[in-house]
Amino acid sequence: MIRTCRYLRNLAEPILYRHILLDPDDVFSLPLTSILLHITLSDRKDLLPYVLTYHGPLVAQDVSMQQMAVTTHRAPRRLNLLQRDNSDKPAFTIEERMDMMNTIFSGTVNLRDVHFSDHSYWWPPELWGSFDAFKYWNNLEALELNVWETSPSLVPILRAQPSLTRLSLFGTPNGQRQWDGLQSTDIPRLRSLRASISDAAVLVPGRPIREMELITPLRPYKESLLRHFALSSCDIVDFRMVVAGFWHEETLQSTLYAVNRHVPRIVALSLILDDIVTDHNLLVTLPLFMDLQHLRLISTRESQRIPDNSTPIWNTTARGHVYRGRDFDAFTGELKEACPTLVDIECYRLPYWLVTYFASIDPV
Repeated sequence: MIRTCRYLRNLAEPILYRHILLDPDDVFSLPLTSILLHITLSDRKDLLPYVLTYHGPLVAQDVSMQQMAVTTHRAPRRLNLLQRDNSDKPAFTIEERMDMMNTIFSGTVNLRDVHFSDHSYWWPPELWGSFDAFKYWNNLEALELNVWETSPSLVPILRAQPSLTRLSLFGTPNGQRQWDGLQSTDIPRLRSLRASISDAAVLVPGRPIREMELITPLRPYKESLLRHFALSSCDIVDFRMVVAGFWHEETLQSTLYAVNRHVPRIVALSLILDDIVTDHNLLVTLPLFMDLQHLRLISTRESQRIPDNSTPIWNTTARGHVYRGRDFDAFTGELKEACPTLVDIECYRLPYWLVTYFASIDPV
């Protein structure tokens, strides 16, 4: 009805644009999706203050004249040009796409949740010089970025976000240089962090981190970095870590011992498994976590195939299962006996690229 009634359209549009969520896969496989969205938003500045959530690219994907030709009704600014030129030339220059970016993100002054899905090493060097939208955003509550070795420092961005409670950083960390100048008073409300262990070791001390996910495998020789986790201003109760495929059983055991020494009050534990782990190993180590209530084990080995990617995996004895040599019910019974506080145990097999969406246990 909003297509035929202007009154209803004026009522509905602010709601429709309140939460913009673009699937990252669609952004790359369907590049028109992001460019058409950016055209609409930059043309409709009246809608920008209504946007609370934005998950999508900072800079729209490049598309050709030929690709845009099929959607001229959605891009009137290019109509005349497209009628003359149906070639593979870029429909928009990088300067035009950056102009749209600045128009959009300087107008979305009420954003609360931002996930820029494009990788920062794709951004042109002049981007950070022209992108000043973060100075307009001072009420962000969640921020997710893909950062790499060539990414600029994130300190100026984070320093402007006193209300930030959730931060996710994917990609290759830039080492200590990434955090030069970060003050203990920056991002004082941060409670949920997803990052590499080196980045986490810088961000945790002095901040009220309660939920932590390490996106890179944790090894015993990283214990010097783990010590920084004990400096959180409150207990870390939700902890997720990757178990790499080349580990030995002893490595996992010593790593869990190290985690317990520095993060002893874990209530919800997720282990992302890229290898076979014996139940005996977990029966020895997990009782150390005296407050453990929720355990989630996620296997990512591609060789383990079952019809439903989210189906528990202990019901067969095929080679390659997470556990070998014991029945699942017997294992859970013994584990709950050894861990009196344990309430539930879940185990799933998922492709690694899906782990991000399923690893989180509901906050406690």
